[in-house]
Amino acid sequence: MVFPSMPEVMRLNKLGSFSMAQLGQSKSAIAQFMRKRKENSGASFQDGMLKLLRTLPKVLKYMPLDKAQDARNFMLSFQYWLGGSSENLENFLLMLAGKYVFKDAKQQGVKYQEPVVYPDMGIWHPLAPRMFEEAKDYLDWYNSRQDISDDLKDPLAPCVGLVLQRTHLVTGDDAHYVAMVQELEAMGARPLSIFSGGLDFSKPVDLYFWEKATKGIAPFVLVDVIVSLTGFALVGGPARQDHPKAIDSLKRLNRPYMVALPLVFQTTEEWEQSDLGLHPIQVALQIAIPELDGAIEPIIVSGRDGSTGRAIAFRIALKPLPPAPSSGPTFAKSPN
Repeated sequence: MVFPSMPEVMRLNKLGSFSMAQLGQSKSAIAQFMRKRKENSGASFQDGMLKLLRTLPKVLKYMPLDKAQDARNFMLSFQYWLGGSSENLENFLLMLAGKYVFKDAKQQGVKYQEPVVYPDMGIWHPLAPRMFEEAKDYLDWYNSRQDISDDLKDPLAPCVGLVLQRTHLVTGDDAHYVAMVQELEAMGARPLSIFSGGLDFSKPVDLYFWEKATKGIAPFVLVDVIVSLTGFALVGGPARQDHPKAIDSLKRLNRPYMVALPLVFQTTEEWEQSDLGLHPIQVALQIAIPELDGAIEPIIVSGRDGSTGRAIAFRIALKPLPPAPSSGPTFAKSPN
């Protein structure tokens, strides 16, 4: 089993009697279902797979054929993997063991839970009870908080849009994200932290950084400045970028766009002791390439623990990023 990867590699997947390589040629109901979904949506391979993951296991559950159950188990495996949490990965291995290693799972005592599915896109806050899939739901929750001042609930308060990686959230490796949100609120700014499970962050930017249009009222921008904590290009990540699409999304917002870097190729100690400073590969991927989207003022905001590999927030780096509410974010509300 291999995922996620290039479509050519993904087609090498085989689980029991299920083989992805045969789907394009097969006349089975499963293959026809997948082709129909792709024709209707015109989606890319990745987007098509994500849509299938949400619907196909529910359909296949009621099909008695072994191939259908093997296909369902593969889709469930993908759901476990994309969930990313330690519980999901544990249950992923237990499910495979129960279905394919120990044939009689009941006798072997292999028990597992269904995958916990997280939104592919949404809004996050470290104190929120859940991830939000609508900006209105998030703002209603935020304004109902009892632990913040009325100034932060003011619709005219500076609002900083943060762009996050979903992987860090579902795995709990989010110390640098939590620190950024706390620092912003201490400075008097409202955080609006969006995330995506894919590599196209323009989608949640377009969806969540705008107030939806209502009858007689045009949509307006909710954020005053945008800070990407992914460290990569807005569309495409490190491997392949779509700068025109990113620029189009950011131009319509017309707000300052900054990229803050987490250390990726070095531990904190390696970075501090290096004569070069930031690793040259990271300079190219996370400073030079994001600048093609229009990113400004790159700064390192988090390190990486040498023992665990988990993120460590740099408090001194969080102070100037983003600008204090009295300067940067309020420019958007100032007359020319």
